[in-house]
Amino acid sequence: MIASTAASLVSRFIAANGEQVIISRIIDAHPTPPKRVSTAPISAFVRNYRLEEIFPGSGIAQGDSLVSLPGDALDQMRQLQMPGGVTMNVPRKGDKIQIRGRERNIEGVAPISIGGSIVRIDLTVKG
Repeated sequence: MIASTAASLVSRFIAANGEQVIISRIIDAHPTPPKRVSTAPISAFVRNYRLEEIFPGSGIAQGDSLVSLPGDALDQMRQLQMPGGVTMNVPRKGDKIQIRGRERNIEGVAPISIGGSIVRIDLTVKG
């Protein structure tokens, strides 16, 4: 399968079956509340980890979630300008994600690529 076809399939599936999330990155922790940049709502497929996916040493606990973003969500993240002209690009550990009105922590990021093009990004989310 070519990357563009896979990316299109992932995007359509998430658009049809997903929900809106907001990803943010704290850029200055000193003020109260901390200063951050946030995406506009992004479609994502959110599910809790299944019991068979939770095992000792995995770092995954009951209540943690797997969040799948389409690869084209990166386009929106790249548009966010942080101080110094740096872009958000791919989410990273320590970023925040708002799911169903609740802010949670991104603990793991796994870009899935085909032929060098990112078609999906899986996030491990806690909190």
